[in-house]
Amino acid sequence: MRYLRHVSALVLAFAGFSLGCDQKAKNAEGQAEAHADLAREAFQHSDWRLALDEAQQATYFDEANSRAHNIATASLLALCAGDEGQTSADCRLDLAETHARRALSLEPTDRNARNTLGSVLLLAGGKGLEALEVLRPLTQDPAYASGHLAWANFGWAQLQLGDAEGSVASLRRAVREPRFCVGWYRLGVAYDRWGKSPEAEESVTRALSDRAPECQNLQDAWKFRGELRAKIGKSAEARSDFDRCEKLSPMTASGHSCAASRLQLAGPPGEHP
Repeated sequence: MRYLRHVSALVLAFAGFSLGCDQKAKNAEGQAEAHADLAREAFQHSDWRLALDEAQQATYFDEANSRAHNIATASLLALCAGDEGQTSADCRLDLAETHARRALSLEPTDRNARNTLGSVLLLAGGKGLEALEVLRPLTQDPAYASGHLAWANFGWAQLQLGDAEGSVASLRRAVREPRFCVGWYRLGVAYDRWGKSPEAEESVTRALSDRAPECQNLQDAWKFRGELRAKIGKSAEARSDFDRCEKLSPMTASGHSCAASRLQLAGPPGEHP
């Protein structure tokens, strides 16, 4: 009887321990969700550093919180898109890749997480082959509502690997979404690499003809068209593109490059080409 009482006490103690662990886990998950909510709010207000900090706090409490990993990745990508670009101390593509991989491992069917990982791999450079394999399932998935984004990234990966013709084919599928100005710009770059300058100018012009702010603010597209036009002797049009590029953000690498190109086209003082 004494033995049975002893066993019963152990069982009750273990049950109490299990309940305590369950409660601690629930508390941690609640803390993680609260921090993930704060991260999302900060991200919506374009406070990328705070969004990243809150997202990482969320993963501290619950490492399996896929939403927090996704927000952390998006915040890091936004920090890499600032004036200093990938040279910024805040731009941690290695950390973005870690969060993106973890988000996809937690939610393997999350199509957006897969596309985001592909984007991170492309930005990191030297990972075009892996990006192709990550993105390929999305290009073959008719249920993916943002298929044009997947095709754009797939085509960009092909271009990184030197397949300009294949890149053009993929990017032409991306711009079946007609107002996808980033896709039109990338298609222009692919055409240029393929040695088709007229098609390149036409494609990037299609991107910049859309009056939507996200299209008009494509600084690299203005720079690219300026370079194309300078190459084929359209000096006045090229200067106009470089001027627009510079004014969009003079402190970026593209802004500096456009300023130098514009001055070069202007010629020596007193000369009016």
